[in-house]
Amino acid sequence: MNYIDEKFADIQMLRYELTGFEQLTPQQKVYIYYLSQAVLAGRDITFDQFGRYNLMVRRVLERIFEHYTGPRDTEAFQQLVVYLKRIWFSSGIYHHYSYDKMEPRFSESFFTSLYEALPFSTLGFQTAHEKDATLPLLRRLLFDKTFMPKRVNKRDGVDLVRTSACNFYENLTQQAVEAYYAAEKKRTGNNRISHGLNTRLIKKDGEIVAQCYRAGEYYGDKISQIIHWLTLAKDYAENDQQQKVIALLIRYYQTGDLEVFNAYTIEWLKAQAGDVDFINGFIEVYADPLGLKGSWEGWWNIKTTKQPNARSLSVKMRNGLKTIRLSMMPLKRKL
Repeated sequence: MNYIDEKFADIQMLRYELTGFEQLTPQQKVYIYYLSQAVLAGRDITFDQFGRYNLMVRRVLERIFEHYTGPRDTEAFQQLVVYLKRIWFSSGIYHHYSYDKMEPRFSESFFTSLYEALPFSTLGFQTAHEKDATLPLLRRLLFDKTFMPKRVNKRDGVDLVRTSACNFYENLTQQAVEAYYAAEKKRTGNNRISHGLNTRLIKKDGEIVAQCYRAGEYYGDKISQIIHWLTLAKDYAENDQQQKVIALLIRYYQTGDLEVFNAYTIEWLKAQAGDVDFINGFIEVYADPLGLKGSWEGWWNIKTTKQPNARSLSVKMRNGLKTIRLSMMPLKRKL
């Protein structure tokens, strides 16, 4: 089997044979399908968290790619394709490791000509005026190295919130954010929860407001879709513990209650039986320069060996990208 797949920019895609998938039961395959749909439903959340303009840039480039009628074998257009692939891979315009803004290898004039050639509705705008007014912003985002240059800035001596392009804060300084959460911890007296994990913090009309990631609030439409697919997945879970885990996750998405999130994570750790595992939610905080906000992620994996202390080769569908991971952990435990 050829393990080397597509290569572009600094990314090498690898392909592995997933042995054992055919032996899964129909119930397990349906379970995986619904978990996959729950991953895809949250994909745009990650894009938006990694930069407030990521979704717009992706949409415009995808529409250009779909509707371009000129020659596609030119160097300029091929470089546009590479740039779009990098955006898909990194969930935005920033490099997935360095957090630096990625530099297109096509010219500003080439991009402008393709942009101006398409109707405003094709590009996803409501009016021609909106399309025209957005072009200067797009030029800066793509071609100005000094404009929003880094997604996560952790350099000493600067305001980490002001100098980071991630979309966890708006109209706030690092000092204001740190003071807000210090006051929250003192006010609630609750040290059991990760304050701010599932909220976006903004300053509006002079007041600091926490926008909660839950159904009916921030990212509510996406989260409602995730709940829909998790509800379907629950009926095909392999055992009662998996069903309990999913029920708690759904409740957390509905309420935004971090105490429920704590209960969910504890029960997730107890879910040792079964061949299918998953994560779905606002988990890792390294994409926030202050280490407070959870980035949305979703994936599922399966065990492909029954030996309890062997390595496991697991398929991982993360944020809509299918990859493979080699797990060093014993299959009988998660930690």
